[in-house]
Amino acid sequence: MNSIFEIYNASAGSGKTFTLTSRYLVKFLGSSQNESFKRILALTFTNKASEEMKNRILSSLKEFSNRKNGEDPSFMLKEVQRQLGISYDDIVVRSKKRLTLLLHNYSFFNVSTLDSFSHNIIRSFSKDLKIASDFRVILDSEELINESIETLLNQVGKEKDVTKALLDFANSKISEGKSWDITFDLKELSILLENENHYNKIKVLNKKTLKDFMFLKDKMIKEQNELEKKIENQANLSFDLIKGSDTEIVFSRNSFPIFLGKLKNKSFKKINLESISRLIEKKAIITKKSALGREKAVSELTSNLAETYKKIEKALSQWELLKGFYDSLGPLSLLNKIKKISKKIQKEKGELMIGEFNKIINEEIKEHPAPYIFEKIGNKYKHYLIDEFQDTSTLQWRNLVPLISHSIESAENDNDLGSLLLVGDPKQSLYRWRGANPDMFFSLINNESPFSISGSIKPLMRNYRSCNSIILFNNGLFDFVSKNIDFTKNKELYRLGNHQELNNKKGGLVSLDFTEKQKDKTITESFILEKVLKIIKDCKSRGFELSDQSILVRNKNQQKLIADFLLKNNIAVISAEALLIKSSLKVSLLIEAIRLRLEPDNLSSRRTVIKYFVENKSPVDVFEFYKNLLNENITNFFKILFEMSFEKFISLSFYDAIITLQRKLGFDFEEDAHVQFLNEELLGFLFSSGGNEKQFLDYWDNNQDKLNVVMSGAINAIQILTIHKAKGLEFPVVIYPFADSTSHKPNTKKVWLPYCWREEEIDLLIPYSKTIVKNGETGLDLFNRIEREEELDNINILYVALTRAVNESYIIASSPKTLSMSSHNGLLMSYVKHLGIFKSDKLNYVWGEKIKKYSLKTTNFHLENNINLNFFKTDYIPKLNSFYKDDQTLFGDLFHEFISKIEYSFQFLKEEKAFRNKKNVSKEVLDKIIFLANKTINHKILSEYFTKKYSVICEKEIFTNKKEIIVPDRIAVSQDLIYTIIEFKTGKKRKEDILQTKKYSNTLLDMGLNVEKSILVYILPSLEVIQL
Repeated sequence: MNSIFEIYNASAGSGKTFTLTSRYLVKFLGSSQNESFKRILALTFTNKASEEMKNRILSSLKEFSNRKNGEDPSFMLKEVQRQLGISYDDIVVRSKKRLTLLLHNYSFFNVSTLDSFSHNIIRSFSKDLKIASDFRVILDSEELINESIETLLNQVGKEKDVTKALLDFANSKISEGKSWDITFDLKELSILLENENHYNKIKVLNKKTLKDFMFLKDKMIKEQNELEKKIENQANLSFDLIKGSDTEIVFSRNSFPIFLGKLKNKSFKKINLESISRLIEKKAIITKKSALGREKAVSELTSNLAETYKKIEKALSQWELLKGFYDSLGPLSLLNKIKKISKKIQKEKGELMIGEFNKIINEEIKEHPAPYIFEKIGNKYKHYLIDEFQDTSTLQWRNLVPLISHSIESAENDNDLGSLLLVGDPKQSLYRWRGANPDMFFSLINNESPFSISGSIKPLMRNYRSCNSIILFNNGLFDFVSKNIDFTKNKELYRLGNHQELNNKKGGLVSLDFTEKQKDKTITESFILEKVLKIIKDCKSRGFELSDQSILVRNKNQQKLIADFLLKNNIAVISAEALLIKSSLKVSLLIEAIRLRLEPDNLSSRRTVIKYFVENKSPVDVFEFYKNLLNENITNFFKILFEMSFEKFISLSFYDAIITLQRKLGFDFEEDAHVQFLNEELLGFLFSSGGNEKQFLDYWDNNQDKLNVVMSGAINAIQILTIHKAKGLEFPVVIYPFADSTSHKPNTKKVWLPYCWREEEIDLLIPYSKTIVKNGETGLDLFNRIEREEELDNINILYVALTRAVNESYIIASSPKTLSMSSHNGLLMSYVKHLGIFKSDKLNYVWGEKIKKYSLKTTNFHLENNINLNFFKTDYIPKLNSFYKDDQTLFGDLFHEFISKIEYSFQFLKEEKAFRNKKNVSKEVLDKIIFLANKTINHKILSEYFTKKYSVICEKEIFTNKKEIIVPDRIAVSQDLIYTIIEFKTGKKRKEDILQTKKYSNTLLDMGLNVEKSILVYILPSLEVIQL
């Protein structure tokens, strides 16, 4: 019998998704209720993971429904049958019936991301929270932050306290020789508003006013002055001790007198306390030569100077901490203002930052009784399955605990008792910077539970992904790591989950290359790049496709460096850089053409446009081509290059002008994903904000480094991914170059440290450094915690990188100067020496052997019988022409959006109210759409299909057997499982409409569904219903 509360510690490749899917199916099929899926909630970390899990569940149910599959059952079917303890025949009957029910009630198929679940809760409580029920979710907060800061800066001269705070902040930067511009500092700090790691601290600060911060600044200035006086007195005392000495003293490198001179000049920032401390400890501030014959006097002087130094060191450390506190006051005092402005903007626009979800639930909703929350969201969950628990944030978990507790601790009887299944691996936690807290998982596996019921710990020990040589290498390496890293908690974590069992995949290869680090960085880079190219070509010669190979990197700079190099060597790549919309010359041309509408003489824009024609038209004399066109007037410039009138170009609407230009250049006849996605961004911008070309260019300039082409087809190219993006993926061949990542590196990290104020402690944000250790036990504990977290995070990155490979794993690192466990290359070299295989003239070490000839075989996760009907969103590249939308097309889109939300006629008034809140759409258009929708719903033929006699599926994507995607407007399903397809058309009649509707009908018939009729509804110019 399974435990009520199960915790699976799932190392890489151990069948995590299989476990989640099988447990879901056991809960679903094991229940006596056919619609038990309505009470199961599965939560994942990403949309990709939730789609994969949905697909696996549907595919399994499809497989289970076929009696023949019981004769040679799959591993999934065997596992579900084993856990249920019922016959295959019973599983067939239940699967068949419940799959149909699930598809007809697809909105209750609750497999989603944690963010989506939070979104649903907030939307259900929107009235209580006084926010718009149709609020738009902001995924990227940069634009909102910029607008909030701009609004704040506009208050200068209008609000006295704000003006003083801003001017003081700017003046403090000037006094330190920095730019007076405080915008960057405010932006950097404002990012904290959406980061859960800072939530509790900021919440406390919100209670402080600008006047409170002014008072605090005055207090700190007084304290700084007192410390500076104390330091100056001790420096003077030291000088007096030196002058009062009867002997001629020579100081080591004159370090101590220079140090005292800096103190006198208050040049505290230029002081290196560590070097002086070392001299003091070794009693070496005075040279041995000058001490000869006067040892006693020198010894006494050294001792006295050491005493004054201790006082100076203590006061300096306090001053440095106080300086950190003081510097934080300027931006922190304004943070509350920025937050209030941000909330006001969001409310006015009907928007909500995704980073606010968990905070709102924690503050406004969590304390409500669980039954009330269930009532509001329209469902009471009994069973919870949570994936990637190591990446769950503290707030997310805190918000879920009351709901889960009600399910597993408050049941009226055993039959109503729920369950909780957590799956995760702290070794794969990479998202601490985004709020993830792997310590929660560690606490749970150490029986620290928030429930009265303890969790049953179940490690998934077998690795189903990698070949055995790779598993053995990783087992050995991370066992070595668990014994040699610094922090006990990290050691225990890697000791618990490291010894993976082998599978039946024999062979495999791990190749570790060290390179000699050169003074010239580019020489080292060139060597590594050539090595990468050699590996790719070798793998290709042995049967691996480019798409079988992946290169993992730590940052975008490495990603770009490798992508550029491989492209120059005719190796196709897929990378974030290559997929940026802006990377296309065609896109650059179109963007600069927009800019030329506003600035006809902009030479930079002209050069970009000319560059496209140089690349594609190959003029005889490139220099003359540039020179002549740059000097042409804009009319001739357009006529020569585009064969169109500039006057016509600027007379057209912004959108029409760009589409016309694309047609002129022949872009609309090509399959160019970058141009297609530019059009999508352009259309989305116009549709959501109704802005002009200047506003779009501002939007583009701010977001161009984030806008990507979404690829869906199988492209034979090598993927270059950051290790964070590679998490959850696997590849036959993985190459990890530049394997030199360090745990502790100088950065701009800031930490919260308590400062005593008015007999209470207030946490302020200061730069992270060893100085915080001087802040007593609190500072020491904080320093050790951060050091431990950085150590774990860096080792986790290495673990994820080395566990993606199925067949062959290649690591390229620079030879470390010293052995260390705090860098990937140092750790790897330490392991090689630990094994006793190191040789000074050997740079390559190999475990296992290469595959002589690779052939693609069906993987463990290949699904032979894919479900035909999948109601979930997928990314695909639409045809370019679909973006040539005029007002009529946009009208049609709006009509379809509105009608798709009305499953039943009684919902009309509610949806009408929400629809009328739509921004950037004229009242005339809204009135017309609502009038036509009402007329449609009440039509004598159609009205029946908007009643409860039918269950309804609106605008859901269906995957056909030919792997095409179709999206019928409406499918009505009677209680007798008779299907009716209804298609709405707002344009002119076309024969293609009938063909399209028949195609939808034939698709459902091919799936074994009973289609009674198909109905075509033409909305304009007058309502006409055609039954096919």
